[in-house]
Amino acid sequence: MIQTGVRSQESGVRRKVRRKVRSQNSEFRREFGNVRPIPACRFHPIIVLILIAALFWIPLAAQNRPPASDKLGEKFQQGVADLKAGRLDEARAVFEELIRTGVTAPFVYHNLGIVYQRLRRHQDAVDQFRKALKIDPTFAESRVLLGAGLLVLNRPEEAIEELERAVRALPDNISANLQLAQAYEVHGTPFQLAAQYNRLAKLEPENPEYAYQLGEAYSAVADWCYREMLSRDLNSVRVHQALGQIYMARKDWISAEVALKRAIQVDPKLPDLHMSLAAALIQQKKFKE
Repeated sequence: MIQTGVRSQESGVRRKVRRKVRSQNSEFRREFGNVRPIPACRFHPIIVLILIAALFWIPLAAQNRPPASDKLGEKFQQGVADLKAGRLDEARAVFEELIRTGVTAPFVYHNLGIVYQRLRRHQDAVDQFRKALKIDPTFAESRVLLGAGLLVLNRPEEAIEELERAVRALPDNISANLQLAQAYEVHGTPFQLAAQYNRLAKLEPENPEYAYQLGEAYSAVADWCYREMLSRDLNSVRVHQALGQIYMARKDWISAEVALKRAIQVDPKLPDLHMSLAAALIQQKKFKE
């Protein structure tokens, strides 16, 4: 009988805890259930990397010398012309032939990688960018496109590693920084995402999109923090305080009053709680309270 009574008492406690968790989670879902994912970029990742490739391969052909032989140099320029004109099969054949003849210049592999990207052969593209980087590890443009390709292949951790190295080499490059933000979003790292959009906002302060995305990233950080507090202590004073602040921002003074009073019940010694509660009461014209 004693054991039965103990089990009954324990069951009663568990039921109370479950009800409290469901109540707290329901309240949380009402506040955060419709939070949408942060769009690090408005385009599909495949389109993004193709656009980035378009930015990189045109100057690259001019900045790097073609193969030493005049004949091979003409062949290389023909491949570049085919790539510019969108004749991808022809460009691929040219660059592959140059490699078969023994040309080991990194920009040949780089341009072949771009061809593969535009043909949506992303693993082949990644392989070519890796070959370019093996020859010249400082070839940051190839590293950006390598990271973009890894992202399309759903390998965000590898993409982040490569893109962080690319951004260190090209700190002011918008495309590199934007791809890194995309990788942080896919990987679900809100703090790094916010830092990355802060960098982009400083690089292009006249661009309102980056300021907007920075605000969205900060919202994701706040959301993460609130979820962490919920997971650690449902009755934390900060959980109730945060909920009260949300209500105050929405000018829902009654709900703010309820949440802040809960926080004060947990810890009545925090002066900022009393100040916030007083502000909510003033808005309701409850001057005596």
